[in-house]
Amino acid sequence: MNATLFKQNYTVVILLISLVALNISTASNFPLREKYKDIPIIELNTLGEELSDTIVIDVRSKAEYNVIHIANAHNIPLSNMGFTSKVQNLRKENPNKKIIVYCNGHTCAKSYKATKKLMDSNIDNCYAFDAGIFDWVNKYPENSSLLGESPADLNKIISKDEFKQHTLEKDHFESKLNSTKNSVVIDIRESVQRSFSPSYSNIRNIPFDRFTKALKNSKYKDKTMFIFDAVGKQVKWLQYHLKNHQYQSYYFLKGGVKALQK
Repeated sequence: MNATLFKQNYTVVILLISLVALNISTASNFPLREKYKDIPIIELNTLGEELSDTIVIDVRSKAEYNVIHIANAHNIPLSNMGFTSKVQNLRKENPNKKIIVYCNGHTCAKSYKATKKLMDSNIDNCYAFDAGIFDWVNKYPENSSLLGESPADLNKIISKDEFKQHTLEKDHFESKLNSTKNSVVIDIRESVQRSFSPSYSNIRNIPFDRFTKALKNSKYKDKTMFIFDAVGKQVKWLQYHLKNHQYQSYYFLKGGVKALQK
């Protein structure tokens, strides 16, 4: 009798420890869930099972969407003035489907903010897919698009190490630039972002979209490119285009222009 009771208590303790460990792991992997605890979440496996019966909305920028997205997802950036009205139109066309919004996941708050915005506008049955695009593509490459191709080729996903190999701190970036003869400096910011300009010589101002088109024509392939953006985020997406068009000689300024203003 005592042995049976001990086993039962032991099992309960193990289950409780497992639940605590699971909660700690979830909090660590999804650090924003506590802040947005009132936002409905859809998990990776659940979305995989229900994908065909959902409206999936990518709330990231067009540049990010064009690199990688869930297959057949609608790109409606959260920053878009007509975000809510565009989603309302999709709801009218699909009154019974779940609306799923996503961004880059885990530490990206856009999916939570977008879901809240829709809920505040009385658009029901909305969920944040906070695992994000990269968790999705790694599990469901057949339902993903990478650089316009589906299924997504996982070998083309750029790792953190690969990005770091081309990213230089300010001092290293400038010393490398000064010691490289056949080079070109490219500013991929939009004109509205150029209130501050670095003192580098002969900067080419080529916004992201124009620059990606130039890459298709092998522009600057004979030079070493030194590239910067506003805060070091756009270049992560630019690297996919550089790699896709087989560019090898290029460097990014870590932290973008913001790093020069410190």
